Amino acid sequence: MTERLHDKTRIWVALKALYGLRQAPRLFQEHLAAVAERHGWVRCKSDPMVFRHRSKTGATDALMSVFADDLLIICATRLVNAIQHTLDGEMKVVWGQSLEEGAGWIRYLGKEWIVRDGIYAVRVPPSYWRELLDEVGLIDCRAVTTPAETANASQDDDVPLSIADHKLYRHIIG
Repeated sequence: MTERLHDKTRIWVALKALYGLRQAPRLFQEHLAAVAERHGWVRCKSDPMVFRHRSKTGATDALMSVFADDLLIICATRLVNAIQHTLDGEMKVVWGQSLEEGAGWIRYLGKEWIVRDGIYAVRVPPSYWRELLDEVGLIDCRAVTTPAETANASQDDDVPLSIADHKLYRHIIG
């Protein structure tokens, strides 16, 4: 078989997008959009990575946000099983935890989400901040509301950072 792959007289056509190829994200998005549209989802014109699903009455009953190959579906609890069944029928989906009242913090896209008293909140995981503070030796520092000095700025503020300090600053700040 290997010798056939190197045969320059043949043209090979891939029947399936392979993860890691340059065009794989676009092909996945096209496939997802086609699957979603077949099942009543409509892509938002203002944000093509957001889909909405309308009920028979015309009201929006579910939203789906797509980031690369991660899906965040927002819907009533009664619709979860039907949506999962529909998508599972056409593509392989690994379902994560449901974000529900009392479920605690749920991880999605590197952030943590929670529902308390009907209000949704999101945060960067505390472990991320602890690692950064530990890296720069500030794990035991005292927190302040304003991390920068607001008055009596010293003349030292005009001194440029060394290359090493600048790299560290960019690493920590992002």
